[in-house]
Amino acid sequence: MKKIFVLHLHTLPWISGSGLNTFYSMKYLDAARYKSALASSSPGRLEELTKKHGFEFYPLKHLKAPVSPLHDLLAIFEIRNLLKKLKPDILHTHNSKAGFLGRLSARSLPGIKIVHTVHGFSFHDRESPLRRIFFKQLEQIAFPWADAVIAISEELADWGAREGIGKKEDYRIVWSGIEIEKFKDADRSEGRKILKLDDDDIAVGLVAKLWEGKGHNFLIEVMDSLINEKVKLVFIGEGYLEKELKSKVSKMGAKGRSVIFAGFHEDTAAITKALDIAVLPSDFEGMGRVLLEAQAAGVPVMANRVGGIKNVVTDGGILLERNDTEGWKKALMRLIEDEEERKKFGSAGQKFVTEKFSIQKMVKELEKIYEDILVASSNRTKSHATQ
Repeated sequence: MKKIFVLHLHTLPWISGSGLNTFYSMKYLDAARYKSALASSSPGRLEELTKKHGFEFYPLKHLKAPVSPLHDLLAIFEIRNLLKKLKPDILHTHNSKAGFLGRLSARSLPGIKIVHTVHGFSFHDRESPLRRIFFKQLEQIAFPWADAVIAISEELADWGAREGIGKKEDYRIVWSGIEIEKFKDADRSEGRKILKLDDDDIAVGLVAKLWEGKGHNFLIEVMDSLINEKVKLVFIGEGYLEKELKSKVSKMGAKGRSVIFAGFHEDTAAITKALDIAVLPSDFEGMGRVLLEAQAAGVPVMANRVGGIKNVVTDGGILLERNDTEGWKKALMRLIEDEEERKKFGSAGQKFVTEKFSIQKMVKELEKIYEDILVASSNRTKSHATQ
């Protein structure tokens, strides 16, 4: 039987929440029934990960994150030519840029079904008003071009519906799954060695790209009065903010030695489990995968009450309001000083994640969506043939 060919289209070739969701959608799909490949800009760690696991990768020269009329127009032709050449059964787009350009490129090509996953929207409040209006209109225009639209959290589907981007019932909610057992069974002592932590150190860690919007500068401000020889702040990730953040830390004097820049790690299971508190003070998150991974590892979490985070943190941690510096300080101090409360949150979070966020559950729902749109297409073809 011929395998169903699914081509994923992702804007940036980086390992991030949306990048891992895309990769796991390929890795765990039924290989006996499906063939998966990825197209994205290049080079990057997501490209390396994809190739390492034996999947085809197609670099796109003109697909770039910033708005660029020339490159965006060229990217449409580039994507369209790739689709004509590969003839996938399903084009599965991710992110706002790849989502719009991919849907536009594929919508008039016969035989290709389109699935789009919403990991977040570009019209968040860090953008200017005019750009927010522009990006919102693009999402409204492109929504009906997909045969199925997936949201990775209830909050994203609600947000889209409020903004006139489809109706709530038009979204398929598929929670972004994580490798639960991998984080649950990770070696904490190995992670502590990697991070060079002593047994009695208390590590507060943020696993995220060193980008604006993830809350690194805010966290340095919050932790300035809390860190000491035994209370460490750990940044796990890489990105364009690294130089700025290290410069800021260097001005903290002796305290700066308690801030650890751990860099990028492809496998974050052990170092996530090595943390005593996992934090995510983002301005917005479609879901907040790293919070799920931390809870799977039994680590208590703290995050801003924004976006899909509200759906993934219940009894496993503490949610606070954006920019609430004093609230963050008090809550962190409480957890730093109370080991029993950390254990209570960690146990509750692990139970919550295990029940709802397995990759197997995610992929099973994804396969159901693929089959639904292919069956619907086949039925329409048969109906036309008998008329």
